Amino acid sequence: MQEGGHCMVSDVHSSTDIKEVPGSSSHKYPQAMQFKRANLKRSMFSSSRVDQKKIINIINFHNFNDEQVFALMVYPLTKEELLFRVLPGPCIGAELICTLPEGTHLSFDNFELKGLVIDNGKSIILMQADPIRASSQSITMKLRKSGTIYNTRHAKRFYCHLVDAVLKQGDREIEGSLEEFNPSGLRIALKGNFTEVISSLHSDKEFTIHLTRGDDRIFSGLGNLIRIEDKNNVLVVNPLNLPQQRYKPRKFRNPRMIFSPVPKVIFNHPFTLKRVIFDVVDITTSGFSVVANSDTSLLIPGMIIDIVTITRPGLFKMKCSAQVVHASPQQKNRIKYGFAIKDIDVVTYNQLFDMYSNAIDRHANVSRDVNMDLLWEFFFESGFIYPNKYSCFSQYKEEYKKTYETLYHNSPEIFANFTYQENDAIYGHVSIIKSYERTWMIHHLAATPMGTKRTGLFVLNHILNYFDGFYRMPSIGMDYMIFYFRPDNKFPDHFFGGFCREYKNPQGCSMDCFAYITQPLTATKTALPENWTLSECSREDIVELRSSYKKLSGGLMVDAFCLDGEIDAAGSINDLYRKYGLKREYKAHVLKHSGMTKAYMIVDESDMGVNLSELLNSIKIIVTDNTDLPWGILKASLGRFSGLYRTSNVPVLIYPYQYADKQGITYSKKYNLWVLSARASDDYSEHLKTQAKIRPARLFLKILLSRIFKK
Repeated sequence: MQEGGHCMVSDVHSSTDIKEVPGSSSHKYPQAMQFKRANLKRSMFSSSRVDQKKIINIINFHNFNDEQVFALMVYPLTKEELLFRVLPGPCIGAELICTLPEGTHLSFDNFELKGLVIDNGKSIILMQADPIRASSQSITMKLRKSGTIYNTRHAKRFYCHLVDAVLKQGDREIEGSLEEFNPSGLRIALKGNFTEVISSLHSDKEFTIHLTRGDDRIFSGLGNLIRIEDKNNVLVVNPLNLPQQRYKPRKFRNPRMIFSPVPKVIFNHPFTLKRVIFDVVDITTSGFSVVANSDTSLLIPGMIIDIVTITRPGLFKMKCSAQVVHASPQQKNRIKYGFAIKDIDVVTYNQLFDMYSNAIDRHANVSRDVNMDLLWEFFFESGFIYPNKYSCFSQYKEEYKKTYETLYHNSPEIFANFTYQENDAIYGHVSIIKSYERTWMIHHLAATPMGTKRTGLFVLNHILNYFDGFYRMPSIGMDYMIFYFRPDNKFPDHFFGGFCREYKNPQGCSMDCFAYITQPLTATKTALPENWTLSECSREDIVELRSSYKKLSGGLMVDAFCLDGEIDAAGSINDLYRKYGLKREYKAHVLKHSGMTKAYMIVDESDMGVNLSELLNSIKIIVTDNTDLPWGILKASLGRFSGLYRTSNVPVLIYPYQYADKQGITYSKKYNLWVLSARASDDYSEHLKTQAKIRPARLFLKILLSRIFKK
């Protein structure tokens, strides 16, 4: 390949169509390549002498890696110079034995040795040598005292193996294999009828390049044609190195952090499979950057790496998959490459976020080493556990403590917590838990002032930073985020409910209000009145529930309950909880009268204390037709589930809450169920970060005025 007229050994034409050499009617050499010495001498780049000792070290390195070099041979009748790929043996002194690779159709018979040619990817070394002895498959030579090195390329070229290529232009697809690459050029050997392929190619138009290894895509990007090598059946194409837009631009981006000492990223290069190491110059929860010399860079925007290890020796190792998304020129012939993290598991993500958030703010911690005594003390002192709430679970306090030990210290795939603290004093806390198959729930959000610092805003900001990368990772499996809060709680009503009201898109963010009661469930074998039935939902019932709920609300609640039975590749949520000795099950039941649906019941089961208000260990009633639906029938239906719960009273949430009002049901409080689709996460993040930047005095004035005008 040539760049700007500069010669490369790999540019010499493979003689797949070489005619018989005059005077040698019985020999063809389809695997030999013509050597264009004149191109080397015309090179605009410098050449210099290199001594024998250095060349011997280079030869031995090629031998160590089982890499080929070229024997420069001359056909005496025509004086034509050809290159034979050979395997060099160990070189101790000036004498070197080279053999033809197994399976080659070449032979040293009828040729004369001129020397050795070594292509190291960026330069070409030409070393003259004298023949000592030869056979058809091997040749022994004596190296001269020095050779010539030609610096022929702007950037080093790397050889590839088993990389398939597809070029797409309109409806046309061209197949081939990637032989060599550098950031400015891909050398692709074509398959099929070369003439037919080339005739269908519009050389003045861009095309899409897809590179794969086996079933894995390792590069996608746009490119254009540099040139066609018809004798080699080769296209040389230029990747345009355009930025890859994995995520939409945002007004507020997580700050990039610089660590000292710097972490490193290690991976096997997807084109060459060779191990490479880069220093990380900055990092966020969704990506990182490295800097490399432009003339030896291995990176191209669009390149996909399945396994990347982010490491700081002796401290941590974190694995993820990543894609190179942009390249920015720097000073002194350097390029900064940005990587987006494509996927990461939840345990590793929490480890990354803990390192990241603690670097931003030393008070921020995502840790499995929470002191539970201090946390319980914080829950009581902050008022998060108030007298009425405590009265509901005080008799089960030992079981609650046991559950929390498991969640906080030994359930990394289903639970994470964030604390804001100074030494051993906790001032803010929030936790998240995988509550349904593709839904995570925020709960236990509490804060107390830390001096003059409004801790709640800091906790909220870290939550946003956390979810900035969290929802994007396929392995984590978050389609929805939910949060229960009481409407009279001003802080969440402003920062969560406020967004929902302003967003005005119930398919992006919705909020539904439940009446909350604690109901004694008396086991009964008494049948429901005639024509009333209660049964587990079929697929058709779930479809009807979605339709009825859409008329009631049009929101996301039913979707967030994940009643469709779809299970992540990692296994069901039941299996995931069971792995840590915990319980999590949920099923939907339907109540009908004379075949007509009246209400649905989402029966949630979990260990006591997974949520302090038992919102994941409760029954949620969705009334879709309140005509002729007495509360007595619903209460009798609830009795069917009494055997599932170990407490005398079970939390029951009734939607819509107006049904409870109409039936005269006394309830102690209301809960809003706030649901956010992952698709709207960026919009929510921008909204909240805008709100969080408002000075506290202005913020609370804004809340006060909004409430005054509502009245």
